[in-house]
Amino acid sequence: MSRSIAALVAFILSVALHGGEAVKPPAQTGSFVLTLTETSPMSAWPMLSTRFGWNAGDGPSYAYDIAKEPFDVYVPASYDGTRPFGLIAYISPGKGGGPIGGYSAVLDRYDLIWIGNQSVENERDVPFRQALTLDGVHGILARYRIDPERIYVAGTSGGGRCASEAAPRFPDVYTGGGIYFIGCNGMDAPGGKDSNRLRELAKTHRYAFMTGENDFNKPGTQSVFAQYKG
Repeated sequence: MSRSIAALVAFILSVALHGGEAVKPPAQTGSFVLTLTETSPMSAWPMLSTRFGWNAGDGPSYAYDIAKEPFDVYVPASYDGTRPFGLIAYISPGKGGGPIGGYSAVLDRYDLIWIGNQSVENERDVPFRQALTLDGVHGILARYRIDPERIYVAGTSGGGRCASEAAPRFPDVYTGGGIYFIGCNGMDAPGGKDSNRLRELAKTHRYAFMTGENDFNKPGTQSVFAQYKG
């Protein structure tokens, strides 16, 4: 068998063994900074403004250069591209976007990749925070093999509020749901002609609400939790 035929057979077998999806080559693991060169189609202003109900004419005010917007990434050492991992897109209330607390061990245990933009702190306008988080998902999907049903948006405090606004408006991106640490807003329906379909899709996802006895967000978190359950 010639080398070219052998290579073709190996490729066909790799596709067949993985449900029709070719295995992505090994990629970087551990903690590192990722700079992207391409934005997500979902973060384009026409899409973003429609889903959030923002002014369609405000787009130029929220333009940015994705190459100047670095992301903090964590990929478990066990990732080798042979099986899909989940993904958490994180919105921080301050500078930096890496895993919080001891969550690296949780990511390792549950085969989860983490990405967070370094500059989506509470002081930055919400459209930037939402757009860059969508871009982060897009960038990871281009580089890693991701489980299409395990993509989550998460955030802490003001970032949690942003995450809770993103999850129901982009359930077709954040397919796993949302994780809200000490801060969340109510589940508002997305705008646009697909509003009803997206709202029903969001209801099929999973959401985690985290608060504590000394958290001033606790009453609000409990209220939003009740809304989700209802």
